Amino acid sequence: MSDSPFRSLFRRCVLFWVVLLFGAALAVALTVLFIGDDEAPTAADSTSAPVTTTAAPPTSTLAASSTTSPATTTTVPSPTEPGLDPSLPPESGLFTLSVGFTEQDLTLRSGGPVDAGYLGGDCAGWASVAPDVRFDWVGGPGGLRFYFLPGDAASDTALVVHDPAGVWHCNNDSYGTRHPTIDLPAAPEGRYSLWITSIDPGAGVVGGLFFTTPEGNHP
Repeated sequence: MSDSPFRSLFRRCVLFWVVLLFGAALAVALTVLFIGDDEAPTAADSTSAPVTTTAAPPTSTLAASSTTSPATTTTVPSPTEPGLDPSLPPESGLFTLSVGFTEQDLTLRSGGPVDAGYLGGDCAGWASVAPDVRFDWVGGPGGLRFYFLPGDAASDTALVVHDPAGVWHCNNDSYGTRHPTIDLPAAPEGRYSLWITSIDPGAGVVGGLFFTTPEGNHP
């Protein structure tokens, strides 16, 4: 039986829509394919620049340590400038101390034309060129302590010691007072020269210079 004109037209319309839909689907597929290729990351794109991190250096805060001893002694090397001269005869003569001695004292006057500050460190005050006292220490090494007590407690004095090795030891204030103390825990044998200095220029302070051990008395 031959197709009617209506059926022939219907088939043509269906075929047209099928072809149109197939073409549209093909176009969509091709579009997705090409767009996907353009957006895919490449090896060059996937290589990220290295990240540089600069770390701040660590900060360490340390509390300053402080060691307070009853007598602060400054030891300084022998200077080349003229000043105090341990080779000159002492004002109060020469005597000898031996290990195991009992405490002794001498009455001395401080002061003089030389500013002991040139020695540096804790060395201060005015003294004579020649030592006030000199003694020989025998039986050492052993502990020695020197301290000065002025007759007037308000007077300010300092102490300078020259040891057998040519080293200068100085102290100004000790034990919370204005009076000097020098401790030599292992004093070697030999000759020691000592000066009592006046902090105030021109002041001559009379007092007692004491010789004892580091475990003995102090100002």
